[in-house]
Amino acid sequence: MTRFIVISGIDGCGKTTLIQGLRKRLELEGLTTHYEWLRYNHRLVRPVHGLSRLVGLSRRYRTAGQSVWRHEFYRSRPFCSFYLLLTWLDVWLGRLFLAARLHSESADVVVCDRWVHDILVDLAVDTRRRDLLAGTWQARFTRILPPGTRQYLIVRDSDRVVSARPDVLQDMSHSFRKKLYRRLEKSPEVVVVRNNGTVDAAVDAIFGDWKSWACRC
Repeated sequence: MTRFIVISGIDGCGKTTLIQGLRKRLELEGLTTHYEWLRYNHRLVRPVHGLSRLVGLSRRYRTAGQSVWRHEFYRSRPFCSFYLLLTWLDVWLGRLFLAARLHSESADVVVCDRWVHDILVDLAVDTRRRDLLAGTWQARFTRILPPGTRQYLIVRDSDRVVSARPDVLQDMSHSFRKKLYRRLEKSPEVVVVRNNGTVDAAVDAIFGDWKSWACRC
């Protein structure tokens, strides 16, 4: 059975580097790996983004000399509910497309760079609904994950995050996003891995936990 590892975390926490190290570690064990980046599955919601600009629920802001669009769906509860539903459908469709891609490629482990919980954080930022990280919506999104999935949340000190990705400070919702990821640390759905030391130490933590979990399953 193909197993899935989902790596989540705020921008700058070191996900990309850890994923590279983890894949090498898995392959040294004789396992074949496949990589997927799954944060955005914009199919049904893409035209909705255009609509949100027309009705003023997405606004353009100038920050650090750049022009960026910011979703403010929280200003319309009906729009929030509609967007949540379409996003759930998009993630579900993304799972089907992933299964189709993997059908022709044999892999022991699929390493997913961001997926359900990162999408929920993005939704919580856009809708200002902290409850998305617990309860009904979290359960709905989590059920989309394939059987044999282990989720890891990478956590890093704020100063290290900013040092790795200075551009995160340009995100007007960065402080709120940090609070959401801290809330996610308490979720039983994820295994928290702290990445304040060496890359090898964090990779060892993920691999050790995953190997123990895989042996039990």
